[in-house]
Amino acid sequence: MNSEPLDFVVVGSGFGGAVAACRLAEAGKGVLVLERGREWEVKDYPSQSGRNWFYSNRNPQRWNGWIEVRRMDGDMTVVCGAGVGGGSLIYANVSVDAGEEAFLKNWPPELTSATLRPFYKRVEEVMPAEVVPDNQLSVRYHLMHDAITQVDPAAKFRKLPLAVNFSSNGSTDENGQKACIHCGNCDIGCAVGAKHTLDVNYLARARVAGADIRPLCQVSHLSKAGDAWVVHYRDFRTPVPTNETVLAHNVILAAGSLGSTEILLWSRDVEKTLPDLPSALGKGWSSNGDFLTIARYRNRPVEPTKGPVITAAIDYLDGPDARFFVEDGGIPNLADVFFKTDAQSRGFKKWLHNRGAAVSFMPWFGQAIDASNGELYIRRSWRRRRSPALKMKWDPADSIQTIEAMRTKHRELTAKTGGTTWPSLFWKLFRGLITPHPLGGCNMASSPDKGVVDHAGKVFGYEGLYVMDGSIIPYAIGRNPSKTIAAVAERAVEILLGETAASEPAPELGEEGAIA
Repeated sequence: MNSEPLDFVVVGSGFGGAVAACRLAEAGKGVLVLERGREWEVKDYPSQSGRNWFYSNRNPQRWNGWIEVRRMDGDMTVVCGAGVGGGSLIYANVSVDAGEEAFLKNWPPELTSATLRPFYKRVEEVMPAEVVPDNQLSVRYHLMHDAITQVDPAAKFRKLPLAVNFSSNGSTDENGQKACIHCGNCDIGCAVGAKHTLDVNYLARARVAGADIRPLCQVSHLSKAGDAWVVHYRDFRTPVPTNETVLAHNVILAAGSLGSTEILLWSRDVEKTLPDLPSALGKGWSSNGDFLTIARYRNRPVEPTKGPVITAAIDYLDGPDARFFVEDGGIPNLADVFFKTDAQSRGFKKWLHNRGAAVSFMPWFGQAIDASNGELYIRRSWRRRRSPALKMKWDPADSIQTIEAMRTKHRELTAKTGGTTWPSLFWKLFRGLITPHPLGGCNMASSPDKGVVDHAGKVFGYEGLYVMDGSIIPYAIGRNPSKTIAAVAERAVEILLGETAASEPAPELGEEGAIA
């Protein structure tokens, strides 16, 4: 353990943690970032080995890839990122503001689309986004445009801004990002280096400003030592993992919806080190209404592996009842990723082509304003050797109307363009969902009886403890949430730095009025 507390320890390096680390380091603060996953370079991106792909929260020494798939109770499966850069390594690049309708329920009054607007602009300055140029639009985009003109011409159809370099001449941009080649692998890692991931912007700037970023360090819980915070973590950077602690004046949790909530639940309910955390901890969790419908077109090419994973959306979020956001979807070019030789790749592609799979599938994505009524909690196992684990209560009943309305729209869009949809058996039989956009668990609120943190991410009842990630988003926003998470973090850090500056003692003045 360090003898003198650090200024800040940031846990996690996703869209909240990267912003916090960057802004604090650039303000001259001492910053240590603890990230549970590996650090990746484009040349080292995973290929054949499953251990390079998947992360296990229970066995990170053996499984420390950059995708974690957690099967929760209540028939919910959550997909999370793990690695320096968090979910940005494997997200679909969509960078959109939350609409005004997103702030109508459960948000603190200090946060509206208007108050966040300048902070969205800050995110854009660091992670620029652009729509796909007209001469680079995918077949899926044109299919989607064709569908909406037949189904609902009044609906809001538009291209989406993507954090990708679409330079038409193949040049690199100011961040050294290469031009997109439309390989379709956005959400399994862009080996081209065309997407704006956090490790090449916010985190790179944090390092230049002096931040220390340590990968493969998994935080378990927090405790207090006098006025200082103690961060307990397991260091997997050596062949024999070690249990470590670090002291800090301030701690910012940014380990994601599941990660930050689990750390606080473990601290309160297992280690009993933070017994006064609000009773709202773990409540108000949302899947952001994520849903996927697979369609097949027998007489129309779709080419789902070509182009960015998502390019456009149809916006139904201002509807009177069910509110949702439909996006086109792509799938990775698995043949080129998983097969070691060109011959193997060609053989797999031929097999797919003979079955029409390579060109005929259309994934319809969707996000919605769900009931946001999930609850995360720690449950002890009846088996002695199994440690307590994070569990979830999730009742789909209050979200069924919205999900079914989105499914109906997917089917309608498909039918009007000559396709047929596959039944969503996981949902139909079990009311099960898969989400890559978990939100909530440490919800923002105006008081501790309603949430865990205030509008600036400060944990109620614990000075120097903050949460800045998707876990504080208090309700589904129905759109890709990465930019909103980053903007909320930008605002929270600005407030934090302002309060820190105000609390620091004024410098002593010498006889001539100079600073002593």
